[in-house]
Amino acid sequence: MSAAFLVCVSTLSCLSGAVGTYLFLYFFPLDSYLCDERCLIRTAQKAREAVVNLSVLPEAATEPNAARAPNPSGSGRFSRGSGFVVDPRGLVLTNSHVVGDFSVMAVRFTDGSSFLAKVLRKDSEGDLALLQIDGSGPFPFLRLASASSVAVGRWAMAVGNPFGLATVVTLGIVSATGHTIGSGPYRAMIQTDAAINPGNSGGPLVDLSGTVIGVNTALVGVPAAGLGFAVPVDRIKKFLEGS
Repeated sequence: MSAAFLVCVSTLSCLSGAVGTYLFLYFFPLDSYLCDERCLIRTAQKAREAVVNLSVLPEAATEPNAARAPNPSGSGRFSRGSGFVVDPRGLVLTNSHVVGDFSVMAVRFTDGSSFLAKVLRKDSEGDLALLQIDGSGPFPFLRLASASSVAVGRWAMAVGNPFGLATVVTLGIVSATGHTIGSGPYRAMIQTDAAINPGNSGGPLVDLSGTVIGVNTALVGVPAAGLGFAVPVDRIKKFLEGS
């Protein structure tokens, strides 16, 4: 624990109540100093509850690259990837390439509950898509982090639900920011060494407080081990705002 941190703790006692606490937590997020194994478990649990698997029914899955998902119920849905709820009313965010040309998808939560969801809109250039669950909420959801909180060296947790079998959590750090991959939509990306594998595309990349800093994107031709990328939170906010 740094001397600067201890000095700031002492200074906090001299500041007035809520204002001082807010300023302190803004400049010195406690997850950077105090997160232990129990903190990681809480963050993973929080994220898992809001992460979903996205799939389509066999009769709709005509695309040759649709991955067949083993399903205990025998319904044989085809898994497309992951997503996560960003609003308790049932708004689900994912990658545009996960949605493809489908207008309706099946959404499955970690607890086994399933719903249909309508694709509201997508941005192929930014590789983002938004769906609306057809069901009564409120649904567990994840909040978006401030873009200024994304910094190289900060812890990052990648969460996904590949093939509808189980929610997978991997841990790493933000390795770099502002990466542009090729000439396609993957610009100003977050790089992380938290493993992001096919099937995890569309899931959240969260900080240790469980707020979203990016959307995981598995890139074709890029090795998964030690080299993962995510759409940054500032682009997510612009997409959700409709700009």
